[in-house]
Amino acid sequence: MSRIEDLEKRLSADPNSKIFVQLAEEYRKAGLPEDAIATCRDGLEKHPNYFSARVALGRALLEINALEEARAEFEKVLKADPAHRNALYNRGIALLQMGRGRDAIAAWEELLKRYPADPQLQGLRARIEQVRATAGK
Repeated sequence: MSRIEDLEKRLSADPNSKIFVQLAEEYRKAGLPEDAIATCRDGLEKHPNYFSARVALGRALLEINALEEARAEFEKVLKADPAHRNALYNRGIALLQMGRGRDAIAAWEELLKRYPADPQLQGLRARIEQVRATAGK
């Protein structure tokens, strides 16, 4: 049984479970962003304030170039939790893909300010400089 099949079975057994986020991420990684989006939207009907689900939805929306919708999902999370690491990072991705390099830089600089020692953000400074160079700053 694949990981997706296992998660589908578990979610089917308990439709109110928050495991839908894991399933959505597996769908996205498998190249099935539409399934990820549908799964997140279904789950968010039951758990509207589940921030991990909103971030997962936003990431899947990025995959299909629904950039404004993706940015809006990250903003919903950040409105309630301005320090949400994944929402800050992915909002920057959405802004960059929307052609708003300066705004992406500002989002990522905010992220680095809040999490200066995070080892997962090591390459972000270089990416900021690359975007600055490309944006003509």
